[in-house]
Amino acid sequence: MGWKPCRPYRKKENNLPVLPEDIESQILELLEFVQDVAVARMVCKRWKRLVDENSQLWRRLKGLTLPKRLPSEAEKWYRKAAQCGNREALALLALLYYYGYQSQDRTTVFSLPYIGNSVAC
Repeated sequence: MGWKPCRPYRKKENNLPVLPEDIESQILELLEFVQDVAVARMVCKRWKRLVDENSQLWRRLKGLTLPKRLPSEAEKWYRKAAQCGNREALALLALLYYYGYQSQDRTTVFSLPYIGNSVAC
């Protein structure tokens, strides 16, 4: 009896029915608070993509606060919401920069996003 390599682990296929994308987007648009959106993004890759591409959801996002830690993560969320027209996120992004947050390399401060019809979310 010799040594036999084990077969690579294969993830089982998920045979659950998938809702049409427009129905899933409508469900996700019911989310209002940043905590709910964060949980929805962790459900699966498809929902993460749908959340990230849904400008209506980002425009209405509530519950944004100044970060106690991880300002780089907060900056990404604020920037996305501000680009989609969320004025609360724009104000928090400005405060983040005002109080000295800089990018990871500590040399460049990002410019504030323009809020208008020409920005794609």
